[in-house]
Amino acid sequence: MRDWVENQLTPQLVAIHGVSGVEAAGGLQREMEVVVDQERLRSYGLGLQEVIQSLQAENVDIAAGWMTSNTFDVMATTDGMFGSEEEIRNVLLSLPGNADRRIRLSEVADVRDGFRDQRLHVRFDGNPAAQVSIFKLPQANTVEVVDAVNSTLERLERSGFIPDDIEYQAIGDPASFIRGAISSVGTAAILGGVLAMSMVFLFLGSLRKSFVIGLSLPIAIMATFALMGLGDLTLNIISLGGLALGVGLLLDNAIAMLENIYRHREQLNESPEEAAHLGAREVSSAIIAGTMTNLAAVVPFLLITGMAALIFRELILTLSFAIIATLAAALTLVPMLAALLSHVRFESGIARSAPLRAFNGLVGGLRKYYRRSLPKVLRFRWGVIILAMATLGVGAYLYTQLGNEFLPEVDDGNVSVRMVLPPGTPPQETNAAARRIEEAVQEMEHVEYQYYRRRPGRTARHGQRSDFAY
Repeated sequence: MRDWVENQLTPQLVAIHGVSGVEAAGGLQREMEVVVDQERLRSYGLGLQEVIQSLQAENVDIAAGWMTSNTFDVMATTDGMFGSEEEIRNVLLSLPGNADRRIRLSEVADVRDGFRDQRLHVRFDGNPAAQVSIFKLPQANTVEVVDAVNSTLERLERSGFIPDDIEYQAIGDPASFIRGAISSVGTAAILGGVLAMSMVFLFLGSLRKSFVIGLSLPIAIMATFALMGLGDLTLNIISLGGLALGVGLLLDNAIAMLENIYRHREQLNESPEEAAHLGAREVSSAIIAGTMTNLAAVVPFLLITGMAALIFRELILTLSFAIIATLAAALTLVPMLAALLSHVRFESGIARSAPLRAFNGLVGGLRKYYRRSLPKVLRFRWGVIILAMATLGVGAYLYTQLGNEFLPEVDDGNVSVRMVLPPGTPPQETNAAARRIEEAVQEMEHVEYQYYRRRPGRTARHGQRSDFAY
């Protein structure tokens, strides 16, 4: 199976767009063993070095130059590698002292077609297996490469290229984790938008006002997507996180703009167009200043270099695009919608419903409590300052107790176990210990599959290392 993987399957996978290399591990590797009869070799006056040199000289591919014509231009090579036991047995050895006398290798050695001593063991669900590791190009998209590999394997299986007695299973699929993470972040962003709109509706108490903000929200998000496309960004966990942060800024700007417009409309009795024009003009400078302050606070993160730049770049760019889009929506779309919807005479009367009246009563009670408490707090201003400084000191102390790490641990649903035995442990004992672990795990009902790989230590000081994945 190892020969089939290396000589048949690997060329098919390497040809996939975005794949940089394919490596095979595990399985039995075919090997021609030459067992020399030392006594017969010495009787001819030969040594092992002469045998090695003769085998090396015969087992080579020699370049034959370029073959050109009107239709092709290729480089040719001679096929000089050994292909069978018989070819190795027929290798001629020159006898010392007489170059004209030669003997065949079969007269002093026995040639056997066998397997190389296996130093790396791979098993899947307790059965011997071969591992195929596929590496992508740095600039290639992980999800696209994984989809291309899966479609290629399915096509090879349908065509009969993969034999019926060979089964394959993906033990590491980063695309599924990426899709799941993006789906979770997207769902959280949608849920956050719905909850934010619910809060807006509760505090504004008007379907009309909520509709203005609710309509400007997806338009600003679409504008952000357009800017992300121009910036050659992709949808991933980092960029979606920046987009979710930008959504909150849209609500802040839109609420400030909308409330001032309706203040002109309801308290100053201005026409819808005049209220939209004057109300927007009054708060536009404050909204621009606040938004630019947020933008100025995050842009310096783009100057970070190294590994951190890979994380912060898409986050900060997406957040910056979202800030720009939300500012444009608050300054243009919100006043326009407020002016148009002010001409609508229909009123739902939902503000007079019992739930909203109860919520408004709660908010009103909190306002009264704040007004009563504020004079008392101001009389003890030094106490407030001392309490604030004490809180700052406690926060600074807790900051020093926090651990430091580059990225938090991520749960991808897999469980990995590493077993390291003392140096010098024979492979048979390592396999026996691994078998006991596999049998114990196999009895667990929630385990879908288990993968085992054993490899020797890199140096004499390193023991036998075994890796399990579930």
